[in-house]
Amino acid sequence: MSLQHRASSVVQPALDELKKRRNPDGGFSLLLNNPSRPDVTAWALLALRSCGETGALVVEAGDYLKAYQQENGSVLMAEEESAAVWITYVAAWAWEGMPEFEVCAKKALNYILSISGNWSYINAWGMAHDQSLKGWPWVAGTSSWVDSTALALLALRSAGLEGHGRYVEGIKLLKNRELPSGGWNCGNTIVYGTELRPTPESTAMALTLLDIRNARHVSSVQLLRQYLRPATGPLTLAWGLMAIGTKKDLPVLEQVLVEQQRDYCQTEWLSLLCMAWSFLTLSQGANVLGFPREGRL
Repeated sequence: MSLQHRASSVVQPALDELKKRRNPDGGFSLLLNNPSRPDVTAWALLALRSCGETGALVVEAGDYLKAYQQENGSVLMAEEESAAVWITYVAAWAWEGMPEFEVCAKKALNYILSISGNWSYINAWGMAHDQSLKGWPWVAGTSSWVDSTALALLALRSAGLEGHGRYVEGIKLLKNRELPSGGWNCGNTIVYGTELRPTPESTAMALTLLDIRNARHVSSVQLLRQYLRPATGPLTLAWGLMAIGTKKDLPVLEQVLVEQQRDYCQTEWLSLLCMAWSFLTLSQGANVLGFPREGRL
């Protein structure tokens, strides 16, 4: 079966299901027949653009996100939830490369570069990792975590800011938080002499930003490879494929995509699976997502 035919038979129904989640306001809902949400809309916009969608559909989604951008550049779930800044990272990533939202993307990127996770010497007691390294939090005024830092770095990388000092330090943070036995968790390595356990989703998100050919990450890649199977949850599978996947993994992705083309599948999950498909099969997918195809920067 040709790649084009496989795309039409597997990915197009998933994209059609995504489009059903689009509301009249241009935003996307978590599940069918639910209100629009900015975080969900950002993920859907990334998926649709990476799979080649253009025109009013993506512009209106970008406009919906724009309505949630604040003067300082942050993008919020709602004004009363001003501390949850992580949506800004995904919004900046989704807007990048869209001429209509160049100003929005720049404001979001400037905001991302202006914030970092907080830490104190008191909170660092018993911790083996270096908490002084600046990454990014989920919520303003809290600690830097692996997953939130990865999202911010993905936004910066898509904008070509790999040479910025904050990007470089964020990469150092990810390397510092890698567990001695391989893998990552939310951000703690050894606590009071005990090495903590890795989680596959955090491991995958970290590896999307690192050179997977580097010998220091062999154990982490081997750990993640175990999860590239149909029984794995859609979030871990999608991030895992974008981190270390190859076209040999397409049958697994296709099986899960078909299984997840249901109205009970969360839009974020479906979006990430479509993003993984585009990354593995389409050069435009890699370009929109800002993922290098050889190793990691």
